[in-house]
Amino acid sequence: MFGRFILSFAVAVGAISSANAQLIPAGSVDIGSVILPGSSVQTADGWAVSGSGNDIWGTWDQFHYLHFNRTADVTVTCLVNDFTGSDEAWRKGGIMFRNNIGEGRSAHSMIQVTGWGVSHQSRLNDNSYTVSVHDNYPVSNIWLRLVKEDSTITSFIKRDGEFDFMQYHSVEVEFVDSFSVGIAVTSHDNNVLATLDVSHLEISDVVYSLPLVLLKLEILVIP
Repeated sequence: MFGRFILSFAVAVGAISSANAQLIPAGSVDIGSVILPGSSVQTADGWAVSGSGNDIWGTWDQFHYLHFNRTADVTVTCLVNDFTGSDEAWRKGGIMFRNNIGEGRSAHSMIQVTGWGVSHQSRLNDNSYTVSVHDNYPVSNIWLRLVKEDSTITSFIKRDGEFDFMQYHSVEVEFVDSFSVGIAVTSHDNNVLATLDVSHLEISDVVYSLPLVLLKLEILVIP
């Protein structure tokens, strides 16, 4: 006769606190030569950020930016509830880290792209060309997370309701001592506004890392 008992344990690291319920933006600004002024409106549980502009791409950008000042490592998280307005396939919106609010400054984004799903975009140096890694994810009910740790920026993603984030992409960067983080939106049509509705926006000093895998050990005992 066999007896059996199960030993199970799990360890998680890098949990993110929700201490900063009230975030105070440094500004809500249009970057580049946009035609229709953008805006940021605080909602019951997040922000509705609207912007026009031709793109966040190439060597310069046109978009609206709700931004917060940072001087150290950071984790930024939000839930994308909806993306409306422009029906352009290259409409973009999501989390951005940026060296400065100039139109050609180095920047790193984890964003929704209507025609492509989700993209991690990087302009590694001021006025250099933007590169991206993209995949097909929905444009709503998706969690985005972007993390700066020393000289590494890492993106994470999960669908709403999933247990935890999946690492998406990582790049090595050179950031200035003071930089901006926040929500960026471009309609990819300078005559139309697009609006990104996000909730649970969190900016944390805790550097997020993936949890360790749940370990489960089953032991058979022969009496």
